[in-house]
Amino acid sequence: MNLAREKVTAIVVSHARDLSYLDRTLAALAAQTHEPDEIVVVLPNLDADAVQPVHTHLDTDSEHVSIKTASGDNLAQITAEVDTGDADWLWLVHADSAPEPDALDALLRTGESSKRVAIVGPKQIAWEDADAPIVLEVGIRATRTARRVPEIEPDERDQGQYDSRTDVLAVGTAGMLVRAEAWEKLGGLDPHLGPFGDGLEFSRRARRAGYRVVVEPQAVVRHARAGLGEADESFAPRRAAQLYNALLAAPGPALVFMVVYYLIAGLGRAVARLVFKEPGLAWAELKAVAGMLGLLPAVRQGRRRIAKVATVGPDALAELEAKPADIRAARRQSRRSRKEAKMMAEQPDPLTLKARADLAMHTRRGAVLTAFIAVAFAIVFHLPTASSGVLSGGGLAEDPIVGTELARLAWRGWLDSGAGYPAPLDPLWVTTLPVLLLGQPFGLTLGALATAMVYAAIPLAAMFAYLGAGRLSKSWIVRTVAAGVWMVAPSFIDALHTGQIGAITAHTLLPLVVWSVVGAWRGSASALGLATLTFGVVASAVPVYALVALAVALAGVAFHSGRRLRWLWLPVPALLALAPTLSAVLRHSCDDVPSALVRQLLFAQSGVPVGAGSSTAMIDAILADQWAWIPLAIICGGAVLALLRIHRMWWIRFGWLIATAGILHASAAASTTIATRPVSGGWETVAGSPTIGLSLAWLGIWLATGYAAHALRTAMRKRNFGATQIIGGLTMLALPVATVVLGGRWLTAVYDAEQVLGDHGPGVPALAVEATTKHERVLALTMDDAVQAHVWRGQGYDLHEYAPARQLATLQLTGPEPAAGTEQVAQPDSDLATEHLETAVLGLLGGSETAASELAQHSISVVLVPAEHSSEQARNELVGRLQAVPGLQYVSDGETGAFWRVTAPTDRVYAEDAITASGVVGGSGEIMAGQARELRLSERANPRWQATVAGQKLEPVGTAWYQAWHIPAGTHGPLVVSYNDPLHRALTFSHMAVLVASFVMSLPIRRRKGGVE
Repeated sequence: MNLAREKVTAIVVSHARDLSYLDRTLAALAAQTHEPDEIVVVLPNLDADAVQPVHTHLDTDSEHVSIKTASGDNLAQITAEVDTGDADWLWLVHADSAPEPDALDALLRTGESSKRVAIVGPKQIAWEDADAPIVLEVGIRATRTARRVPEIEPDERDQGQYDSRTDVLAVGTAGMLVRAEAWEKLGGLDPHLGPFGDGLEFSRRARRAGYRVVVEPQAVVRHARAGLGEADESFAPRRAAQLYNALLAAPGPALVFMVVYYLIAGLGRAVARLVFKEPGLAWAELKAVAGMLGLLPAVRQGRRRIAKVATVGPDALAELEAKPADIRAARRQSRRSRKEAKMMAEQPDPLTLKARADLAMHTRRGAVLTAFIAVAFAIVFHLPTASSGVLSGGGLAEDPIVGTELARLAWRGWLDSGAGYPAPLDPLWVTTLPVLLLGQPFGLTLGALATAMVYAAIPLAAMFAYLGAGRLSKSWIVRTVAAGVWMVAPSFIDALHTGQIGAITAHTLLPLVVWSVVGAWRGSASALGLATLTFGVVASAVPVYALVALAVALAGVAFHSGRRLRWLWLPVPALLALAPTLSAVLRHSCDDVPSALVRQLLFAQSGVPVGAGSSTAMIDAILADQWAWIPLAIICGGAVLALLRIHRMWWIRFGWLIATAGILHASAAASTTIATRPVSGGWETVAGSPTIGLSLAWLGIWLATGYAAHALRTAMRKRNFGATQIIGGLTMLALPVATVVLGGRWLTAVYDAEQVLGDHGPGVPALAVEATTKHERVLALTMDDAVQAHVWRGQGYDLHEYAPARQLATLQLTGPEPAAGTEQVAQPDSDLATEHLETAVLGLLGGSETAASELAQHSISVVLVPAEHSSEQARNELVGRLQAVPGLQYVSDGETGAFWRVTAPTDRVYAEDAITASGVVGGSGEIMAGQARELRLSERANPRWQATVAGQKLEPVGTAWYQAWHIPAGTHGPLVVSYNDPLHRALTFSHMAVLVASFVMSLPIRRRKGGVE
């Protein structure tokens, strides 16, 4: 022992996680050329496994060696309990940091060179032995906000490139040599840090106290960094330590703003982590922010501790602190180095490069050609309806509702149709809500959005088919023909002609489903996210695809050889899209719920129900037209010939299995009642549309043909000339020709047929339009054999009113008979509301004095007899009866029909001595003090309605059909009426959350490599 040197006490600290490294570290400590004067070994416990390395390598009988048990959770708390005696220096040795033999000698020599040196740090290298070891740290470069400069590349070898360093901003605690006097003056390490950020904080505190912090590169420590663990696992405490250090160093006036900034930035960083496919780190970002908030009292203590010992201002550290530009420059250099290394390692030969370039060029050529053909076909196809504005008729209806109003309906779970229903919106409109909200500043309505979806369907379907065919074949010719085949599918053309928005959406996106599912099967995480998102959209339009998504997910779990459990995420958005509807129906008391649910899940689609008539007529027209059935037979015959191929035979047969399932679905749909719809003279039941099943069958044919086309020319070249070349060659020529002929026939058929879509919405007078803007209603009366009453909240029935839950409720009340679409049925929804409306309508016809006031209870302000839908004699008779009804004020008889104003108060939210205003769902206003009275809401009574005055809940009263509350005498203040369904809100929020998560997951951004800040 060299008595001329200053005394050193080595403190070896071990936690349970680094106990396996203790043996080698103690051996290295015993081999020091300059031995420490005192050695204190702190162990997590005194078990034999923990104590044995100490007895093996140190003289435990000596008074200079002592063993203690750890009495804290971090290095600061543990070292605070160690008695340092009369030592001049403290050497902090982690159990996983083995010093080289000359380490202490070099550290102490540097420390002894100046009394101002308080902290000396070693060069840290990787634990593993190597001729050129990996360098980990040579001092710490960091910004004032504690962001470290990533100057050392992962796996960078130590070649002495950092050995010129001396004064640094900070050093790590592994192997840190601290002057005992400074240790006592500074108060030791920060007890709220460790194992991350404690060295930086202590070094900066020493700098503020006027001491120097230096690094001695000749002193080498092999550091295993056991506390780091996996980078993702330790990210949250590392990020929290960085934020804590940033707040300690922040200027006083900026402290509050930085806390708010880090709170907001934490949410943004979490989203960014999701975008970069780092969901674990996204959660860690939020945990780090929560950790920062929990450390705010410690921040105040830490800043006081720094102020107590500071002899220089924070500007004294400026020269040693890095700038954000230094971090950006280091990252750019790191990316450049990795890119160059990758290029050198993966540089393909020139022939491969040329082949890739040729493939890319031909792929772009095919995409451009496909887009041109699809756009041209779409323009010609939709030309007859191009001047109609918002389309209606068939499966579409006009709808002026905008995004914010639709969002309120989606969130509340109340359907504004007729007298109102406790039912959610169609899941397709909830799914497309972000698009509607983004387009609202430009005047986008739901009706306009549905029209745009119809017009854009052909180009999108063709391009998605071109993309999806890329999973089946690399040939741009095959992909272009496949896109054309998909574009001219009979079921797709029929859906476009009749406005079946659900079938249109499903057919458009099915090739994208194929592309993403195949990509996910090959291991792509973003493709799985896209498959999840696409299935969610398709299932919201056509519920049966939720079952398809579930089947694909189960197949992935059962047969995929990679990460199987992640396939369970695939059906989640699809199932959650239907969850609000299923929840609403299951809460509706009716014996026919199971049967109605099955019918809705298997055969329903979004939009106005159209039934099976158009599909049946399309099939009959094809069979009677040789220019339609011959090319169609050629395309189907190509899929049959595909069964002869051995190459990819099981995928071809799988395609035919899908085709068979589609045909069975189409057959069953045509005979299954799924909904009712208003027609001239009443209501009729409607069957499911076979279009959905026929599109699925076409998908199977498309897959079988596409898989058979893979490497077909190569197989033909390898064989001697014979049947393979003849059949294959003829098929390759016949399919494109048949596709062109079939597409041309559809275009001529569209011009020959009567247009289903157009501007077919019922007209209403300006007075009625004004009433609907105040959320009042219009009663439309028609008369043939009997008078039929329809309550409109807009210009006829709006598109969003055709919600699945309402259709299910209608079927439960009316029953599945008579046969679908063949006979008219009674007015649906026979409950108190409709019974009261029927009574009011009968009163109108009989000239009742109370009829008008009864209509006012329904918030009906206008009575309309449309110019159409009735015979002239019946209409004149109906108009004559209405002229004699007290409480109805005749206005005019014009193009839209004859209409009357209801003179009684028709406010949707009404009370005497009150000022009220109606919203889309609830209402608001001001209640004046007065006598006890009733507050009326013209919506179906439901226990989830709530009304408050000045924050006090009102008691619901009455047994009427509408919702009413008792206003006690003297009550006054702001009125709020709302509909609250916590279960629906939870399901809707979950649906939107998983859609956002799936969208983020689908972004084609790879997970970032390397370290994380």
